[in-house]
Amino acid sequence: MEQDTKRTVALLTDFGPDSWYVGAMKGTLLRIDPDLSLVDITHSVSPYRIAEASFILLSVYRAFAPGTVFLCVVDPTVGSERRGLVARMGDYYFVLPDNGLLSDLLQHEPDCEIRYLDEELPLFEGIDPCPTFHGRDLFAPVTALLAQGRPLKSFGPLCTQPVELMLFEPLPDDEALSGNVVLIDSFGNLITDIRAARIAKYCREYGVQRSDLVVEVGRERILGLLSSYHEGMPGRPLALIGSNDYLELAVNRGDAHKLLKLEAGAKVTLSVADRSRDDV
Repeated sequence: MEQDTKRTVALLTDFGPDSWYVGAMKGTLLRIDPDLSLVDITHSVSPYRIAEASFILLSVYRAFAPGTVFLCVVDPTVGSERRGLVARMGDYYFVLPDNGLLSDLLQHEPDCEIRYLDEELPLFEGIDPCPTFHGRDLFAPVTALLAQGRPLKSFGPLCTQPVELMLFEPLPDDEALSGNVVLIDSFGNLITDIRAARIAKYCREYGVQRSDLVVEVGRERILGLLSSYHEGMPGRPLALIGSNDYLELAVNRGDAHKLLKLEAGAKVTLSVADRSRDDV
């Protein structure tokens, strides 16, 4: 990959938006390479929620230019025997702990090369990571070197079995299309792992439109999928395909999380509406 396409570093952590830890990582990156362009994806991942961070990575990485390096630190086992990884997924690069953060990407991006960070290599001479802050002392220096064009093979041996999470219990598609709430955004919208492509295929198989579907979550039954938030009745839950192409539950100018009182992991089911019932 060309040198000038690998200058952007995108950061994703659970450190919190006002945390000095983020500043320390950025300082390390810029000390090594002042010409890097640093972009914050978010630092508000729910603490220790690896599955949430994995889904966010899948949702956003293609919005960046090819060659972007993603520095991802959601690391509840920092200081343990878990290893660090450097990876290429398609035309993008990732530096992160080997704890499942790549799980969603691995299911959608078959073109990949993943390597362990071998801290015994000469590359790491002079790097003495604090056991409680690998984000600053290990992953940030590696990210800067990778952004400068250092080849993946220089960081360590191939990793053929990275840690993968069983993010949620798999639910088979039968007469209903099933999934789970994966994360809750800052507006209180409930984002699921049901892709728009699955919904389109389901509609074709049953010869129905999105307006003919009913979404069941918790005790709620929501009739039809809308195109935008403002189409929903104020104060009532609605369903639509969000900007990341996944099914989303929301409330027009409201908070679906508070209204429905549901958390990540809640099961969501789509089926063809029974028009003889009052599903509204």
